[in-house]
Amino acid sequence: MLSAFGAGLLREERTAISMSAKSMGVRAVAMLALFCLAAASAIAEVRVIDGDTFETDTERVRLFGIDAPESDQPGGAQATAALRGFIGKVDPRCTEVDRDRYGRMVALCSVGGVDLSLAMVRAGRAVAWCYYLRKQRLNLLQQFRDAEAEARRVKRGMWAQPFTPWRDWGC
Repeated sequence: MLSAFGAGLLREERTAISMSAKSMGVRAVAMLALFCLAAASAIAEVRVIDGDTFETDTERVRLFGIDAPESDQPGGAQATAALRGFIGKVDPRCTEVDRDRYGRMVALCSVGGVDLSLAMVRAGRAVAWCYYLRKQRLNLLQQFRDAEAEARRVKRGMWAQPFTPWRDWGC
């Protein structure tokens, strides 16, 4: 049997333990919030330059296997908006294929498992650049050709109206 003094001590210990647990919970929540803020700031901001190029804080990236109209060409603004829409607020995952003459990384990039180059061709906002696909990723050539053929057939994106190709893509 506990004396009144012993019971009082036990109550104080339980209160101290309870307060300590609450304090630890508050500290854990604060640490988690700080971790989330640090992780969010570590994600590079993506700026879309045009329909086949974007940049992060550290790198300018040219999407591999496609060519999209430049900003001053017909369909250029729509291509830029399409790429911006595909990327959203997510940092794309990229695998470097090459470097171009401007020093940009030429890469296969995806967001949420969706290949950005292929998505742009399917949307009719870029054309397959068969010359480079054949030269560097032959296994992807047919997939890109099929995506472009479908976009043309259903008149999606830039295929909705006649346009003059700005170069020969070797298809």
